[in-house]
Amino acid sequence: MTVVSPGVRVQAGSFNWAFIGCLAVRSTPTIRHNAVAAVFRRLFKKIGWESRLKELAGWLVGAPDLRPYDCPARPNSSTPWTGIDIAVADPSRHGYLSNNQRYFKKATAAGRYVHKKQTNYNRLLNQFSVRYPVEYTPLGFEVTGGFSKKVCSLLSHLLESEEAAKASLSATEWSWSAMGLPAYFQQAISFEIVRITAMSVQNGIWHAQAAAVTRHAQAAAISRPAGSDSE
Repeated sequence: MTVVSPGVRVQAGSFNWAFIGCLAVRSTPTIRHNAVAAVFRRLFKKIGWESRLKELAGWLVGAPDLRPYDCPARPNSSTPWTGIDIAVADPSRHGYLSNNQRYFKKATAAGRYVHKKQTNYNRLLNQFSVRYPVEYTPLGFEVTGGFSKKVCSLLSHLLESEEAAKASLSATEWSWSAMGLPAYFQQAISFEIVRITAMSVQNGIWHAQAAAVTRHAQAAAISRPAGSDSE
């Protein structure tokens, strides 16, 4: 089976197994976070913005190793950087709920995570100064593929700009449900999030099955009478 999404074709074969295997080694939230960051870097490249392809250090005076932004970008050298900080929240983590709540309401988990990001950034600004003009922009997403109104507003601003008007989708990026830049990148972000979430679930099922087989074998070994293997 082939899963077709904006610019992404995932063949259920060796790639899937290799990718799912890496989820056991690296943290799923980290992989998901990096995948969303990669989509934003592609977006900035598409519309011609200058961006830092990696989380380069040196943004904070006095703390050169701290990396407060995931995707710093700007349209030209005379404008401030837009320092995007990505937050993908999981509303199923009930441990973060208040005592009088049973579940997260719509967008509450993402909003909580964005607030945490903003608070941490404000704490950094109280300790250090920023070397370059940066508009800090934390963006909230959820593991279901949804994103906040702020994300929609930013995407609209970026994709309705003069730079975006000159850009177009390539033959490999087009899909039947995303024939323009706005729809393509909105779908690409959501697909990356839910794709990795689904693969992490599959990985968890595999680990649970392996653990069940191990427990069954151990229980069988314990219950087997001593010397039963010998004739």
